[in-house]
Amino acid sequence: MRFRTVASNYRKLKPDESDIVSSKTQHTLFSLGLDPAYTSTITFLTKAARGMTQSSGDEPVGCFARRVASFGNAFRGVAFAIQSEAHVRIDLVVTVAVVGAGLYFDLTTSEWCSIALAIGLVIASEILNTAIERLVDIVSPEHNAAAGRVKDIAAGATLVAAGCSVVVGVLVFGPRLVVLLSH
Repeated sequence: MRFRTVASNYRKLKPDESDIVSSKTQHTLFSLGLDPAYTSTITFLTKAARGMTQSSGDEPVGCFARRVASFGNAFRGVAFAIQSEAHVRIDLVVTVAVVGAGLYFDLTTSEWCSIALAIGLVIASEILNTAIERLVDIVSPEHNAAAGRVKDIAAGATLVAAGCSVVVGVLVFGPRLVVLLSH
């Protein structure tokens, strides 16, 4: 029954609706390396799911739409962090360089896992730091020593994450760079 409702709502919508994904959103998604067509599909399915009514189960079918829509909110948050924070953009440039070096040196699967976790840790901590700084600015717009300490602690967490990623990078790339430079 649940799938019939999704299918009927799907048929009511036109997949080429101009408001599915705006051109600015498409540009942001493209700059993040995401396929706007894929995101259009998610948005389209979200619109279809929003029209659904309660199912016979305990959970309302509309919860699917809220869960899918939350991904849109998350992508918007990441895009905002990239647009507003120079450190996030620097991290992305370093990420491209590290991935390029990893491809050049033909890393093993476990090395790729270490690199991916280090990259994810740094970028996630930068985004969390940005969120904490924005929240502190809202809560305490005037100069406040305690608010400044909160910002410093959040920045310190990012510094620790960056330091750990440097250690991972040295452990993974160090021996290869020594061999490369000794020839």
